[in-house]
Amino acid sequence: MKIGVLKNMLEKRGVLQKLSPLTGQEIEGIRRNFPGIPEDYLSFLAECGYGELGVFLYSGPIKANEMYDYEELKEEDPIEYEKWEQTWLIGDYGMGDAFGYCIQNGKYHLVDVDHVSLEIQERSTDFCTFLTSFVSSDNADAK
Repeated sequence: MKIGVLKNMLEKRGVLQKLSPLTGQEIEGIRRNFPGIPEDYLSFLAECGYGELGVFLYSGPIKANEMYDYEELKEEDPIEYEKWEQTWLIGDYGMGDAFGYCIQNGKYHLVDVDHVSLEIQERSTDFCTFLTSFVSSDNADAK
């Protein structure tokens, strides 16, 4: 899905004006710190912005350990721990669970993070398609 279609959906729902677009300099900072990060994500931040849109989208990636304590996995499940170490959160659902990118072998995989089980589940979709599912649902109605 193209950013323009998503942007129009947000505008029609009265959500777009509540978002805060990033500057070109801010986008370049993210691109520099996260080589290979999906362009649709960066384009959305530049053209539409971050904020509440049915889910809360952050102004940039944050390290998963800033929100979750997963140190116990280091000995219990080293493979899952390594996944956590490579996960950067880009937003949350408002109930403790979040979504972000897990970087494996230089590739960015969109993931969901369960705050109770500490499981990271890969999504089989791109960023814009993912957001569209929230924007087109009743969750995105302007309040």
